Amino acid sequence: MPVPLNPETVRLYLETDQAPAPHLDFLNAASFRTAGAAQRLGVFDALADGPLPLAELAARLEVSERGLEQLLRALAGFGYVTTGPDGWANTTKADKWLRDVPGGYGVVFRFWHTVLTELWSDLEQSVRTGEPAVDFYQWLGQRPPVLRAFQTMLSRLAHALTPEVLEAVPVSPEHRRLLDIGGGHATYTTAFCRQYPELSATVVDLPEAVEIGKAAVGEAGLTDRVTFHVGD
Repeated sequence: MPVPLNPETVRLYLETDQAPAPHLDFLNAASFRTAGAAQRLGVFDALADGPLPLAELAARLEVSERGLEQLLRALAGFGYVTTGPDGWANTTKADKWLRDVPGGYGVVFRFWHTVLTELWSDLEQSVRTGEPAVDFYQWLGQRPPVLRAFQTMLSRLAHALTPEVLEAVPVSPEHRRLLDIGGGHATYTTAFCRQYPELSATVVDLPEAVEIGKAAVGEAGLTDRVTFHVGD
């Protein structure tokens, strides 16, 4: 969440030379890292039903009270939690956006937090060589939870774009086969097959992505019309 600064402070940083504007990047990076740590530890989910005293929250999370208190104070400064007579509680923004609930933004935040803290650790070397430090899809394949988050994010984007894609891609009566390359989550495939009953389809993607697509096709009741081919 953007660091909560008053407009005059923001103006000082962004519109004058009296304060270093890059310092805002540091503060936002610290906010991002702090929120990501809290999400991984389960802080926001543990506070979903209301405030908890520090000791009880630490016991639930199986973490140090001292360490948790420092994290909570940082989260409070960044606007993610508050504290009161009954203990620590989520703010509205944290409760809505950072909990791990179906359909929530939490899975997207978790994915990008992992990418920026793990995959971008060698960014300078990549710039020096002009080559990626690791193969992105191989990296995903070694981290099934991250891969699921990635496919979930792509699938949600595809759901949002599907009406436009269906309108933009005409399907004539003589068309019978659809080839979906790199369509692991199978969102577009299932949409086309639902709209055009005469179509059958083949989805090509990496092994781990294909497994996610198979589950989606099964839920859509299209296993008799959609096949999957593992490929790179």
